[in-house]
Amino acid sequence: MKKRLFALHLIFVMLFSVTLYGDEEESYRLKDGEAYMDQTFIYSVEGQEGREILVLCAEMNAPTYDEKKGLMTWIDYKVYSPEDIFGLDAGGHIRSILELAGPHLDSDQVVEELKELTGISELTYDEVVSAMQYGIWFFSDQDFRIPTSSNGEDLYRYFVTLPPSNGEVNQEMPNVSQPEYTVDEEENQILIDFNYSGPSGSNLSHSYSTNIVTNYNGKESIRVEDGVYYVRLTIPRVTMSMDIDFEVTVSGTMPPGQEALVFAPEERGSVQMLVGIGDLGKNRSMRPRTREIRYRSYRLILNDGSEQTITSHREDTIVTLDEINYINPTGKSGFRFDGWLDESGLIVFEGVLMDHDRVLDALYSQIINQEQELPDEDLPTENPEGVDPEGDKSNPGGDEPEGDSNNPGGEDPDGDDSNPDGQEPEEQDLDLDDESIPEDSNPGWMPNTGGVPLLIFVTSGSIALILGVYLRKKPS
Repeated sequence: MKKRLFALHLIFVMLFSVTLYGDEEESYRLKDGEAYMDQTFIYSVEGQEGREILVLCAEMNAPTYDEKKGLMTWIDYKVYSPEDIFGLDAGGHIRSILELAGPHLDSDQVVEELKELTGISELTYDEVVSAMQYGIWFFSDQDFRIPTSSNGEDLYRYFVTLPPSNGEVNQEMPNVSQPEYTVDEEENQILIDFNYSGPSGSNLSHSYSTNIVTNYNGKESIRVEDGVYYVRLTIPRVTMSMDIDFEVTVSGTMPPGQEALVFAPEERGSVQMLVGIGDLGKNRSMRPRTREIRYRSYRLILNDGSEQTITSHREDTIVTLDEINYINPTGKSGFRFDGWLDESGLIVFEGVLMDHDRVLDALYSQIINQEQELPDEDLPTENPEGVDPEGDKSNPGGDEPEGDSNNPGGEDPDGDDSNPDGQEPEEQDLDLDDESIPEDSNPGWMPNTGGVPLLIFVTSGSIALILGVYLRKKPS
């Protein structure tokens, strides 16, 4: 049952995988094989251009020989990476075994290195091939058989415990930077920048999961410097609240080199799959890398009385209280600004998180307009400069007199102390600013009826006097 599910999985992977060289027509075929211990083999596959690569079997229940025709040299192989066929983990383990002891390496050198690594003193290359083959089947076909020799079994257990080697996979993927987003407020545009690169000599390109022209009215510009592709997307900001979401995928080829390969037929099961490390002599396809491009912004609406200010801010940014007050300076005559209220009716103390459209209302309290009393030093006193309101100027300082030679007791014998020494007092100018004179003050010469009635009274009297004099002088 497990093998059946595994076979279905491989068929699914084959249907949806892209070969390393899908845009090229070259294929490979079995050429010959050499037997080793425990009926294991090292085969040779040959390309159309005559290039040969040494490989091992990677599938238990598929043939390499035909009973009548012998070695099945007439079926075409396409080339894949181990990860495309067996998955990232199993493919990484197969890579480790091939990189350490694969048939592309010198057999004598492999034996000596494995003796040193494992401590197995007596080791043959037959045992190496047997242990390597069973180790590959363990990951490719979930087969648990072991070599027949003791050394072969020990080496097999060493192979299956090697950590997966995915370094080459990472090298085969382009480097793609995280997108950076800026807003051109003057042009009202969103600028999205990213770049990508690969090994020296790589030929790269990118594509989008959606049409940025029809969906976002966007455009792109590309420049290449020292093998790095710099891309800028320019998307108009048509609304303050926007949602941009798509993917960019970078793929391409890289120069030839040694790499782990899987040779598989188009018709699964027609011939056994094979694995090995070799140089195909042509540019290698790189594993594509995808980045998400996502920009979302929300509106910040500030209601200040009859005025409304709307700005745009990227999702999950915090707009501080200082920024809010800078966007919308507050204050109006007769009112005191008490703060901003959010949608929940709470006062904003530090700022707001832009995780949705935010609406803030300015809160004011009315200042009651009352006549403000002047401070004591600014108000006229009842006796400014010590002047008696009835015209007594004997105490210009407002203090009690200490006595006088003409009036030792400080009292006027006639009851009038306005002129204690019988001389005319010097006139004092007591001009006060109009603003300092209380409205109900009476300087002494103006009737309480007010200035306008007095003017009418004086004018009328003058006219009557002039008219009387004229009538007396007129002859009868």
